[in-house]
Amino acid sequence: MTTIDSVAEDTHVWVIDAGGGNRQELSGALDRRARAPRWSRDNRSIFFLAGDRGQTLIYGVRTESGFTRTLFDRLVPESSQIVALTVQAYPFQVTSFSAAPFAVSNLPNEGISAITIAFTLSNANHPTELWIAHPGTSPGRASSEITAVGQRLSSHNDFPTRSSLLVEPQEFTFKSFDGTEIQGWLMKPTGWRADRKYPMILSIHGGPHGMYGYAFNPTFQVYAARGYAVLYLNPRGSSGYGQKFSDGTLNEWGGGDYRDLMAGVDEALKRYQWIDPNRLGVTGGSYGGFMTNWIITQTPRFKAAVSVASVSNLISFYSTSLYQDLIHAEFGGFPWDNYDVLWQWSPLRYARQAQTPTMFIHGESDNDVHITQAEEMYMALKRRGVETVLVRYPREGHGLREPRHRVDALEKTLSWFDRFLK
Repeated sequence: MTTIDSVAEDTHVWVIDAGGGNRQELSGALDRRARAPRWSRDNRSIFFLAGDRGQTLIYGVRTESGFTRTLFDRLVPESSQIVALTVQAYPFQVTSFSAAPFAVSNLPNEGISAITIAFTLSNANHPTELWIAHPGTSPGRASSEITAVGQRLSSHNDFPTRSSLLVEPQEFTFKSFDGTEIQGWLMKPTGWRADRKYPMILSIHGGPHGMYGYAFNPTFQVYAARGYAVLYLNPRGSSGYGQKFSDGTLNEWGGGDYRDLMAGVDEALKRYQWIDPNRLGVTGGSYGGFMTNWIITQTPRFKAAVSVASVSNLISFYSTSLYQDLIHAEFGGFPWDNYDVLWQWSPLRYARQAQTPTMFIHGESDNDVHITQAEEMYMALKRRGVETVLVRYPREGHGLREPRHRVDALEKTLSWFDRFLK
């Protein structure tokens, strides 16, 4: 329930009469961003997805009492599948699910063992597969865990994972500049050796209220296979940590979030001293592209950047995007009433400070972030004498869809980083 006057509040589950009256918020106490709600068969419970510290879990809420809990946060296979399944030992992300017609009972306080849920799930080591599970009623390995017994129904991605050398991310947390705890992950290069120094790529998620976590990321695996360490973080503004954390970017894109990212780079260099601090790259898409643009105007520590579907000028972004509500939600007003604030947090304002060779990748049919955003930043760097290139993809919107374009963009990204970091 967001209007043009709303702040960027995390979405919650509500029940509203067909006539628009008798509104009841159900999931507010969870303090997580809810999506994809589904009714149970008996219409007494609602199931939905929400991110939680890097995991995406299925939750259930009773419509009468508002009692809310996750259906499971750990998954173990049926005994007949113990050898075949590997993903159950790791945190995971559920990408979609179906409660009906599989849900056959209400959500009692004591448990939900009578419910069967079908869902798709991946983790950092295995792409998405189809599962069904019977959520358990007793805690798992720790008192806070709820373990489900699951059965994997598909095996579409077994061959590529078994025939490839995949890297398992290492999770870590650290205190940022103001004491805020930030969660992050680092992937070592494939074939890592302790006696070598390696370049590192910092990847920044979109949003700003996106969330990195335990889902399989083929792009990161390709970076690792190419010899790069990969660092990815959930700076303030990310979802999955509550409303206060999500509000951390309001009225200042490039403020605390930027400092969290730089603190994360510092932490990675301290923890993993085999990373070469003189060979750092940065990339991101959408808001991650905005932050890439911001970073190259604030520090010269990165030797190469790839900015995808990026925002560079928050003022012109408003008038060229179908996503105008983002400015209202994040910065609290129209550009003509808020010009100074929007220009203060626009990377284009600081283009004269940029030194990092930067590739811009953008779809020509992007209506969320118009390609003129990339053109503005590209032209500024070009005029300033910074090495830069703009790659345009016809027919593409906000994110590349055509397979040959996706492959081409990945190859160009790797070539750009190879050129400046190796």
